[in-house]
Amino acid sequence: MAYASYSVYKRYINSQKKEYEQAIIDIYEIIEKLKEGIKIDSTELKVDDKVRVEGRIKAFKSAIKNDLKDMKALDDCFGIRIIADNSGDAIMIQQIMKRLSNPKLREALGDSISEDTIFRVVEEKNHAQRLATKYNATHHISVRNPKNINSPLIEIQYWDKETEERCTYGDLNHTGYKHIQGKIQEAKSGKIGIEIPEYYEFDEEGYLYKLDKVEAIRKMFPELIEIER
Repeated sequence: MAYASYSVYKRYINSQKKEYEQAIIDIYEIIEKLKEGIKIDSTELKVDDKVRVEGRIKAFKSAIKNDLKDMKALDDCFGIRIIADNSGDAIMIQQIMKRLSNPKLREALGDSISEDTIFRVVEEKNHAQRLATKYNATHHISVRNPKNINSPLIEIQYWDKETEERCTYGDLNHTGYKHIQGKIQEAKSGKIGIEIPEYYEFDEEGYLYKLDKVEAIRKMFPELIEIER
């Protein structure tokens, strides 16, 4: 049963990965345009140059666990995170992504947005309402191109710098309880005993690339950077 489930999962990922990677590139292009600044009527919209975009395809065990728990695997396999230094930029980007169908906005974004780049929001998750978690970011479950059957549901997270720090090193770090000693050595030897998600980032030239195994482990366990030192 586990093998069959894994096979189905991999077929799903492979059938929609190309469209997902295009979604990351599209959002990156939109952010780059916003860094330059756009004008709609008399309103200028501009974000800081430090805004970053990265992506993650969830590992099978993590996705199937969510699926068995609350049937959310299909909207949580593919993730894109937009990280801004300040909450104002994060909120502005979130609002822009909700309104990409607006003709004036699309005209202002120009060549950075294609005809099939829509990102229709099918669900908005306001985690600030969950007081118990103290996690206040907003997530969108979106479809880049609803007309394409291979356009997956993508969870887009909007973070500010404080949220990133808390989730990476602070009280919201999900990996804090895990044993991390020796993970880099295990990764290098190919004997890593955990599943590694696929992570995507952009280089200095603006090209999308997938992190290699060691880079992905460092992304998954940021504490390892300190251990290596």
